[in-house]
Amino acid sequence: MSGKFQVTTSNSNIGCFLVLATAYLGLIGLFAWQTSELVIFLFPDDQWLVRALTVFSFDGCAALWGAAELFYKFAHPHSRSAVRWGWAITNILSLVATILYMVIQFMLRFQVTISPTTVTIGDAISIAALVFNMAMFTAFVYYEVTTRWHREDDFYLVGNDKNDKNSQSNDKKLLKTIKNDKKGRKRTDEQFYLAYEDFLVTGISPWEDRAAYVRCVTRKFGYKDVSTQTDELVHE
Repeated sequence: MSGKFQVTTSNSNIGCFLVLATAYLGLIGLFAWQTSELVIFLFPDDQWLVRALTVFSFDGCAALWGAAELFYKFAHPHSRSAVRWGWAITNILSLVATILYMVIQFMLRFQVTISPTTVTIGDAISIAALVFNMAMFTAFVYYEVTTRWHREDDFYLVGNDKNDKNSQSNDKKLLKTIKNDKKGRKRTDEQFYLAYEDFLVTGISPWEDRAAYVRCVTRKFGYKDVSTQTDELVHE
């Protein structure tokens, strides 16, 4: 059964929160220690950089992504999605490393032969984790910076609408998309106009093709984006 609910602000559960937060931090520390022991056991002594990067990519990033998800106020939903993906994947990697080390320690009693192939696989996993974290960090920074500090380039692309039949066909489809909301209700001309006004101010287009959006609005209302230094709508 689903229903509406109202969130109330209360500090009555602060004690329980502190206990759970302390337990979570303890688990992060335990996972980090076991990951470090695993990489020390797995990688040779001359691969100290791989050891450090593995611990950072698994447990360090898990702690950073978790802190961002819980305490950071996001400016764009895509940046939050990047943080959530980063938190989920790094937690899984940290958990798998912990389980693997516990199996080697308690069940196999360290009676495991480390072959060059095993080391190579470990290197590949460590590199993949580092690349993944860099990709999520790049997406987070890009969406946060471009949303909070929007800027306009000194150019925008304009298609040849009369000769480009494919462009006209695609623009009609895009216009039909923006004229309808998620529930299938048609938007009024005023709502469509306000959406374009918001686009000029924020730079966030209802679709990724900025030039196509400008062409659609120009056809529909006769408005043009006069320059990159103004946010005004000028009627032709």
